[in-house]
Amino acid sequence: MVQADRGRQAFRGVCSECHSTSDFRGEDFEWQWRRQTVWDFYRQVTRTMPEEEPGSLSDQVYTDVIAYILRINEYASGDAELVASRQAMDLIPMGPGAVKTRIQDGGERERRRNPG
Repeated sequence: MVQADRGRQAFRGVCSECHSTSDFRGEDFEWQWRRQTVWDFYRQVTRTMPEEEPGSLSDQVYTDVIAYILRINEYASGDAELVASRQAMDLIPMGPGAVKTRIQDGGERERRRNPG
């Protein structure tokens, strides 16, 4: 997805000064954000990052970075780009219970749904 690629570039340019991608994936990350939505995560990031100037990036850059973080956590890409709106982001769960799609060899898709 083009948006996640833009997010990767923004992450490398801004976020990687203090964070690695491992900070935003795996069991610890999922556990921290369980029972919350992408909107909750987006709101936290926009209010606290970058550390020296919270909220200083455009909505598009924040949303692109969130799309990248979702991709590294194996979330399925939608048909349209993620938008910076509570209405859209509140529909996407974070952590256990989220629906993820992993592309396997030969294009096979595995859908994983954790009980929540």
